[in-house]
Amino acid sequence: MERAHYDKNAYTINNVLKELERSHVIIPPIYYKYVEKLEKLADYFNEKILFSPLKKGVFSALKYLKDSINFHRNVYFKNILHLNHFLREFQLNDIGIRNIDLVYSMHELPSTVAMGAFLAKTFHKSFYTLLQLEPFKSIKNFITEDYTFRIIFSREALSKELSRLFILILSSFFRNPKRAYEYANSLKVFRGILAVSSSPLITSGLDTWANKRGILVRILKPANSVNEKLAGYVIEKNRRHLISKKEDFAIFYARLNSSKGLIEIPYIAKKLERFGYKLIVAGRFDNIGDKDRFFKICEEKRVKNVEYVGYLPEDELFNLVSRAKVLVYPSHLDAFSLVILEALFLGCFVVAYDIPAIKSVYGGLKPVKLVREYDCREMVEMILKTLMISMKEYEEEHLDPLFLNFLKLHSSWRNVAKAEIETILEMMRPKNVVQST
Repeated sequence: MERAHYDKNAYTINNVLKELERSHVIIPPIYYKYVEKLEKLADYFNEKILFSPLKKGVFSALKYLKDSINFHRNVYFKNILHLNHFLREFQLNDIGIRNIDLVYSMHELPSTVAMGAFLAKTFHKSFYTLLQLEPFKSIKNFITEDYTFRIIFSREALSKELSRLFILILSSFFRNPKRAYEYANSLKVFRGILAVSSSPLITSGLDTWANKRGILVRILKPANSVNEKLAGYVIEKNRRHLISKKEDFAIFYARLNSSKGLIEIPYIAKKLERFGYKLIVAGRFDNIGDKDRFFKICEEKRVKNVEYVGYLPEDELFNLVSRAKVLVYPSHLDAFSLVILEALFLGCFVVAYDIPAIKSVYGGLKPVKLVREYDCREMVEMILKTLMISMKEYEEEHLDPLFLNFLKLHSSWRNVAKAEIETILEMMRPKNVVQST
C-alpha cells in the first residue's frame, strides 16, 4: 500500500529563502522579485523538456532533442549575463557588501558554475565550486549504465532502448554541460573544486581535467551530516538502547529507480525468503516503468516477503529503520548516500555494492559490508550474516571506537561548514600547487 505524504509547497524557493532567514542568513528583498522568473523558467524546463515523453515515438523524441538544444542555446548561457548583472547589483547596493573574498558555488550544476565564474571575474576574485553529484558523465559510463539498467535488469526491448540511447547521447552532445566548466576556466578565476566524495570526480573525469588546468581538487570531510534527531545516537548509552530493540528484518529505502538497485531487490528478497526473513521497501517510485517492472518481477518470482510501505514521513521512516537490522543498498549510482549515513546512525548494518562513492566515504567502517557490484549472491550471503549475528557481536561492531568517531564527525552541520571553510582557505594559500586526490 503506497502512501503519498508529500507537501509540494514545502519545497518552493520562497519557503527555502524564509527558512534561511530564520537561520539569520541575509536575503536581499530584491531577490524575492526575481524568484518568480526563476520558477517560471524551471517550470518550462520540467514541463517542456525534462519530462518530454520519449515513449510516444521517434517524432516526440526528436522534438525533445530540438527543444532541449534550443533551451540551452537561448537560456543557458544567454541568461548568465542578465542574472549576474542582477546579482552584482543587489550584492553591492542592497546589502552593501563591497569586500568580497571569493565566489563559491555550493552546487555542481553547469549553470551555477558558469554564473559563479562570471561573477568572480566581475569582482576580480577566485572561484570555487562543490560537487554534490557528478555534473556530467563520460559517454562510456552513460552507455554502460543505461544498457545495464534498462536492457539486462529491466528487460526493455533492445531496438527501443538503442533508439532512446541514441537520442539521449545526441542531446547530451549538443548541450555538452562540460562547456560551462571550460567557460569558467577560460575566465582565469577557477581555482578549486571540492567534492563530497571521490565519485563525482571519477565519474565525470573532472579530477584529471582540473589537474591538467592547475585547478586544485579536494574531497570534503565531513561533507554531510544528519538530522538533529539522529545526532544523539553517537552517545554509547543511546546506541545500546537502540540496538536492544532491533528486529530480524531488512530494509531498503531510497529514490526507487533502477540506478538505486530497485530491480535487484525482488531477486535478493526471494533468496532471503528461504530463510524466513522479510524485506521492507520504502520510498517513492521515480517513474511508472520502474514501478511496473518491480511489481511484475515480484509477481513472476512469487516473492512473498517484500512489504512495500510507500513514502513515509520522516518520523515514521526513522522509527522503521531503527528497528531494522540491516539496510540493503544495491545502488549503482551515488555521490555520498545520506541514506547510508542515516541507517548507520540508526544502528543498522549496511550491505552495499563497492562503488566509488560508498568506498570513498564508508570504506573500512565495521558495520558497512561491501560486495562486488551486481553480485546479488554475495550480497545475500552478507545480508544473512548480519541478520544472524549475535547481539554481542552486533554491539561490538556498532560501538567500535573508529566507527563512533566517524559518527561524531558527521553528527553536526557545523562540522561540515567548518570543513568547507578550512578547505577553501587552505586552497587559497599562495604556496598551494596542484595535487592529485
